[in-house]
Amino acid sequence: MERPLPLLLAILSVACGGTSGAFGLADAGSPSTGLGSSSSDSGLQPGDDAGVTTGSAGADASTPSGPSYEVHLLATQAPLTFADGYSGETPVDQRMGVRKLTLLRDANDPSPVVVFDNGANAVDAGLNDGNDTVCGTALASSLPAATFTVARVTVGYYKFTVAAVLHENGVSTPGDYTDLEVLTNGTKFGGQTYDQGYYSFTFSVGGTAYGTVTGTGLVTPVDDSTGGISLVTTGGEVDYVFGINLQTNPGLTSTAKIVMTVNTYQDFRWQDVSGPGYEPGVFDTTATECEPVMSFGANAFTVAVE
Repeated sequence: MERPLPLLLAILSVACGGTSGAFGLADAGSPSTGLGSSSSDSGLQPGDDAGVTTGSAGADASTPSGPSYEVHLLATQAPLTFADGYSGETPVDQRMGVRKLTLLRDANDPSPVVVFDNGANAVDAGLNDGNDTVCGTALASSLPAATFTVARVTVGYYKFTVAAVLHENGVSTPGDYTDLEVLTNGTKFGGQTYDQGYYSFTFSVGGTAYGTVTGTGLVTPVDDSTGGISLVTTGGEVDYVFGINLQTNPGLTSTAKIVMTVNTYQDFRWQDVSGPGYEPGVFDTTATECEPVMSFGANAFTVAVE
């Protein structure tokens, strides 16, 4: 499926496609054009993390008084074997803004339980190997005694950097693409508030950025699945939805951890195609298109109470 996106969140399981203007530096300049480093927008830049909420802070940043459930997002990049026939790489950096965790007894639960809600101040959770982020907390006494089978994690934004080679005018330039995409309305990043569909991406070489392209209108698929995780869009909100087996106890006598472990080893996956200077196993792009991105994000997950 082709979509005119700057660099697709392939955790959505859609292709980058090669559509003109979908990817690259057609509007920004590049090392091979002789242009210096630049920015096409005075707003949000991919590296501008000022104002990003880290750790367990959020709408209710204070530590609950009493035994609580502390929700962690733990990333691992333990090697996996793939049988999909695609090429892959582990991003240089990847992270997402976690806004809310909702638990459901089943898929049709009429009374889902919100464990925490960070509102517009999404907690910046790293998805690099070993990253362990407290995304929110809840008093045990505020939760019912129940067994939950479905979790919904509301995501404010996704930001990632992948190694790539830009081919232009017969010159092949290795570098990195950094992409930030806002998935849920009213999400704060870099000291500003953005709605679903905002994006910003940059191609850089040796830490020097050669133009940043920003825009709106990013299309998020309604329900694409990969690795047991679905991405569901409802109105202006995007949720990761996945199955769990989790029991909560309002009578907890000491604080416990709810640990969501995500595997992100070589989770950026694409289909190699032929082109001048293209090589197998290398993510190749031009100023206007890229090789089809087939998947991105969690390969597998586990949820446990510790």
